Amino acid sequence: MELVPAAGRAKPPAPFEPRRQKMKLGVDSVEEDDENHDLADRDREAPARDEDPGQRGLDHEPGEQRGDARGAARTVVELRGPCVAGVRIERVMPGEVKGPERAPRQMREPVAGSERKRRRAPPRRAPVYVFKHALIQEVAYASLPESGRRALHAAAGRALETLYGGRLEEAYDSLAYHYSKTDDSAKAVEYLTRSAERAARSYAHEEAVHGLQEAVAHVGRLPEAERDARLFDLLLRQGFSLTALGRVREVLDLLLPNQERIDRLGDRALAGRYYFLVGRTYSFLGQQTLGRIAQARGAYAEAEAHLTAARETFAAIRSRYELGRTYLDLASLARLQGNREALVTNLRAAHDLFRTLRVEKYVRLAAHLARQFGVVLSGEPPA
Repeated sequence: MELVPAAGRAKPPAPFEPRRQKMKLGVDSVEEDDENHDLADRDREAPARDEDPGQRGLDHEPGEQRGDARGAARTVVELRGPCVAGVRIERVMPGEVKGPERAPRQMREPVAGSERKRRRAPPRRAPVYVFKHALIQEVAYASLPESGRRALHAAAGRALETLYGGRLEEAYDSLAYHYSKTDDSAKAVEYLTRSAERAARSYAHEEAVHGLQEAVAHVGRLPEAERDARLFDLLLRQGFSLTALGRVREVLDLLLPNQERIDRLGDRALAGRYYFLVGRTYSFLGQQTLGRIAQARGAYAEAEAHLTAARETFAAIRSRYELGRTYLDLASLARLQGNREALVTNLRAAHDLFRTLRVEKYVRLAAHLARQFGVVLSGEPPA
């Protein structure tokens, strides 16, 4: 795909004056990003472009009125290629992958004299164009047939691989985005995994979990021989990120239904990772469970020791959901022990935490227990 700024640009503005240049488009929909305003000399000197059948540039047609409905419709058609790249679009330079249509002639053949200027000139950042409103990009994107979207996403992915050859890690997020919308499941899984791995290293575990879940959706289309190994690798990566987020009970929900398959696979490395993660998760939840068992048989001192250890563990790993549940357990135990101060402290802590997390089920439970035990919660007037 090609994004070319309009010909006949005005002279550069005075120093320190904001330099924002709009592209001449039917409905003024795209403008050049401030920080990428410089264009190569050959763009200023390029002759009038040949029309590229099926996909013209983004220039405004002579005589086209901004309020013209046909002009707006034509604009959407012209933007259907670029819209696949998203709201921010880096210009595709000569020789890069463009999709089904060939590049215009002046993009394939250097303008006389401009080659020498390019050699002498210092390297410049490629212009980046921005849709003025995301809705414009969304409308243009929605107008594409599904097969057309997949083809353009695949072309964008190939272009990125060419641009970032040797340093693909810089483009993992964009590659994951484009290939996840194509039929190339192998590349979709690979780049989604790499993108999630980089997110996890930056402690962006929510983003990592989302990317890994998307990758799992593509695994079913991989060849059968590699499907299970890929699936378990993704599940285990997801489990580690869930643990880092403190969502430890979700780890067991994710892994335990697949125990038989991991044993059948016979991959010792994957099995080792699997059982390590399951065991560690049980260790996090074990003190809480042991505390409940001890409380049920009337061993209150033992129950308090286990639940206090569980509270400290969940606080350390920032598992706020399980921490709130442990506060409720400690409040219930304190009532049985006749410890009014501990009852009030733990019940208020549970209520405040679940209200912050917006877990209405436990907010209501804490409020019910507070009424039952005569406890005034934070922010509530005394009875």
